[in-house]
Amino acid sequence: MIEIADVAVKAVPPLVGVAAGRAWPVVAQRIRTVRSRRFWRPFSAEQGVRVIAGGHGSLRPWEASGLVGVGEIEAVRELQMIWAENHFGQMELVVSDAEQAGVVNGDLIALGGPDSNWLTKRLDQTQPGNIRFGNPERHEITITDYLADRYYFPAGGGRRPVTMDVGVIKMLANPFARDRKALIMAGSYGYGTWAAPILVRNKTFLDHPVIRSGEPFECLFTVPVVAGRPEDPRICAVYPLDARPTKPDPHAVTDTAP
Repeated sequence: MIEIADVAVKAVPPLVGVAAGRAWPVVAQRIRTVRSRRFWRPFSAEQGVRVIAGGHGSLRPWEASGLVGVGEIEAVRELQMIWAENHFGQMELVVSDAEQAGVVNGDLIALGGPDSNWLTKRLDQTQPGNIRFGNPERHEITITDYLADRYYFPAGGGRRPVTMDVGVIKMLANPFARDRKALIMAGSYGYGTWAAPILVRNKTFLDHPVIRSGEPFECLFTVPVVAGRPEDPRICAVYPLDARPTKPDPHAVTDTAP
């Protein structure tokens, strides 16, 4: 007679194999996303993050419900993929071309520059740093690196197709809510905004010591635009975020993205 204990012992290896086979995809996914989860740790990503996109209200006469740029929409889609990969919590999207009460009391992601996004403008005013946007009142698209004394602006625009855009990513303390974070993702054009969450998934970006520290930082990058899509964003500068910016040299070098 076969002892019950013998049957149990012989059944253990196959059961272990089945359990390991089912668990491995989860383990592998956790390994692949360890850098991403480390980057988002300062945010309460598991509880939910609010994404604020500008509504381009100046174009409202052409569309009464308001308009949102393709760059912002694609950036939201990239963020949704990051959230799905990491099994984060809720992501709430708010589209508004004017300040709203009750939307800044948590962790925030501002999409678009200060000329189109009121939250980007407010955040940049409180903690300007050394990578600065152009004057939003004049719709300036130049981005300045004060430490390197360089001005960056995209290649193309107007009647010419954009072949290179410039973008900025800034992580900072949310000045409107204690112990909360804010992230700015913006470009001179929408391609830079679109490329920012793509760069956030990049190993070189995530392993940069300033970014890896989890402390506030600012990053300037350029991104080639091919067939209307941003491809392979490239980091130009990363600095710890300093609320007391360096004054720019009046003879700073001007760079057009190559």
